[in-house]
Amino acid sequence: MSVFVGLFNDVEISRRYITDVTNPLFFFCKILIFTEYWKNGDFKKYVGYYTKVGVWGSVILLPIAYFIYSSAGVNRIAIFPPLELPFASYLQGNPLILILILILILLYGKRAQLAGALMTFVAYIILFQKKKIFKYLMLGIIGIIVFTVILEQFSDNNAIRRLTYTYEQVTDAPSLLEGLSAVSAGRDDEIDSIFALMTDDVDYLFGLGVGFTYDLGVYVDKDVSNVHFSPLGFLSKYGMFFTLFIYYYLFNTLFSFNKRYVDRNYIVGYSLFIFIFIESFFSYSLFVTPLAAVSIGYLKFRTISSSINE
Repeated sequence: MSVFVGLFNDVEISRRYITDVTNPLFFFCKILIFTEYWKNGDFKKYVGYYTKVGVWGSVILLPIAYFIYSSAGVNRIAIFPPLELPFASYLQGNPLILILILILILLYGKRAQLAGALMTFVAYIILFQKKKIFKYLMLGIIGIIVFTVILEQFSDNNAIRRLTYTYEQVTDAPSLLEGLSAVSAGRDDEIDSIFALMTDDVDYLFGLGVGFTYDLGVYVDKDVSNVHFSPLGFLSKYGMFFTLFIYYYLFNTLFSFNKRYVDRNYIVGYSLFIFIFIESFFSYSLFVTPLAAVSIGYLKFRTISSSINE
């Protein structure tokens, strides 16, 4: 339906128009492929290889990125390192490496990824480690101490200064809403701009069509397409029916696990899915992050195989 809505709204047939069609299509295709792939694929080996490359690659890239940014006179760093899977893997591994991964995420300056990591850690404890709550409480206290020391000792660091600036903006604002608006980096303007274009009920039901763009004015000198808040991005392009469907599908995946067949690999896949799911509320990443389909496909495979065995 969104294809025809886009044409009806005179959206230009462009690369964006085509990818808005193929992104959700390929997303579900990849899930089906990985659901089949993990029947013979070695998920543990995949996690081990990806974790090694992801962590070492992020460690090596960090000083290079800082050098390039500082040489160019850029005072803000915000890069998404490939650390979601390593973080999910080390939730059950060495706590020191887990803290190191958190520090790397912090230094790369992506607040959405840091929030996703912390919320995934909390979800992991609640779902899988209630009996070891004291151990993880101690780990959390150590992490907070390390985090505080880093904030104090490296307050001039671009990524850390961005975090402290965020905190100051929220606490110093006259109201919480004004504080959140100040640190949103234009995300609230994205929401306002899109709602201003959705003028009647039909726009909410069927969206504004694939290829839809909007003007952010002061933030970007050209029309943009995606929204950091993914639910609104889906609603504006594809409409309410698709948005309800995609989140029904995701929540069904989220609540489909059975603790009787939970093992180490399943916890890694499930924690990875939670991480990416949380991130998607801060960035338009669900369809374009390859690990989303990898993790969902693995969870679907485990659910199907367990049902057959029962």
